[in-house]
Amino acid sequence: MRKNIVFAVLILTLIGFVQLTAQINSNAFLEKDINQIFQSPEAVDSSYLTQMEFILSDPDNKILYGLDIFGAFKNSAVSPYQVYNDRFHYLVSPFGHYKFNDQVTLDVRGNIENKKDDLVYAERAYWSDELAGHYGGFEIAKITYNSDHFFVKYGRDYFLQGKYFYENLLFSKYNYPYDQLVYGLKNDYFELSSYYLSLNSLRENNDINIRHLNGHRLSVNLQIGYLAFNEVILYGGENRQINLALFNPLLIYYSYQKNARNFESNSLVSAELYLYYRDYFFFGEFLLDDFQIDKDVPDDLEPTEWGMNVTIGKNKLIENLNWKLNYTRVANRTYNAPIKDYEKFVYKNYPIGHFFGNNFWEIKSSLTYIPSEKLWMELTLSHLEYGDEALYSPFNKDYLNYTVEEGYSESFPFGDVDILTGLQFSGFYNLLNDLALNINLGYYSENQLLKDNITFGAGFCYRFQN
Repeated sequence: MRKNIVFAVLILTLIGFVQLTAQINSNAFLEKDINQIFQSPEAVDSSYLTQMEFILSDPDNKILYGLDIFGAFKNSAVSPYQVYNDRFHYLVSPFGHYKFNDQVTLDVRGNIENKKDDLVYAERAYWSDELAGHYGGFEIAKITYNSDHFFVKYGRDYFLQGKYFYENLLFSKYNYPYDQLVYGLKNDYFELSSYYLSLNSLRENNDINIRHLNGHRLSVNLQIGYLAFNEVILYGGENRQINLALFNPLLIYYSYQKNARNFESNSLVSAELYLYYRDYFFFGEFLLDDFQIDKDVPDDLEPTEWGMNVTIGKNKLIENLNWKLNYTRVANRTYNAPIKDYEKFVYKNYPIGHFFGNNFWEIKSSLTYIPSEKLWMELTLSHLEYGDEALYSPFNKDYLNYTVEEGYSESFPFGDVDILTGLQFSGFYNLLNDLALNINLGYYSENQLLKDNITFGAGFCYRFQN
């Protein structure tokens, strides 16, 4: 039974997002969908490791290997969270898992997929090279150690923290895998961890700027949920080396940044709160990038850069029917950098934080119907207002044209606003143990972002495994 459930969720998540590209991997969604679809909330936030480990794992198998084959068709991007309008997509993905002992596991996954270049967002071109009209590479290549009170992961993997009912602010689920080192301590009361993510380098004139990201997280068990605090710092430069001090989970980056000499960086902080009671749940996330306390010079008029993400919901609204409602808002300039482009929170042309970057707000509500393990359906009503692109472009400094006495304010979203209002439907059917089908539909009554007002897509997945 457990094996069938894991496969059903795995195939659902893979097909549902296979039309994007291979940087969105099955394991990145498994923990989210297990909690969201099968409704088994966990009191302790399973950061980094436990949410990833049983994708390829099976309690009865020390060695697991196989091959996933995907195919999909759509008339254009079905939702604003897809990056390609290309009609056809296929992907071949071999994988392997080896359980060295009860604490140590090794995982590897690669992929080969067809080239796609009809972009919804011009800035998000595929990062890697192509060969004969195909992309390919290693998605996962990692070693993990996990005991009762200590965990460590080294290698290439996707990086997510906390609950993902929709999209989150700190680390987007729509991103490439990172080469990373993660370690932490945990018990029944809290989890304290530190991590390093290697980012792509950026060329500026004749200089190649090496980029790094460090972060740490404290997650406290509340028995009916968790409370977590995060701090992230991005730094780089020509020949910039890894800063070992930032691996210390007890070091406050803001203080270090202010006191260190000749250390240029971009940091932000966030907090999460997840609560559940019977069939009701709440998730809230607040992110702070930068704010000004003084009001002495025009520089001090820079608006606060922040974001909020709130989801409420009820499982078993009626039998087999679940509901959730989300509101997300990210201010203009958030994740951007005022001087150095290599300090932007961007990784391989994708936002590190929320998928839309900044300068937007969105509200949406979903009904999810799960009458059996084989069938899953979701209907979502959404409204998005997306202002001028303000992450990849230069940092807007219009506030410098005003005096402190005049003050400065701006509309939100800032600039020309694209509006998208409509319905999306996604359905999944596990036809056989190793074969699953998926359908996606969209209808938009107001559409200033996508190619078509009526969108549709269908796909399949077949798994060969030992």
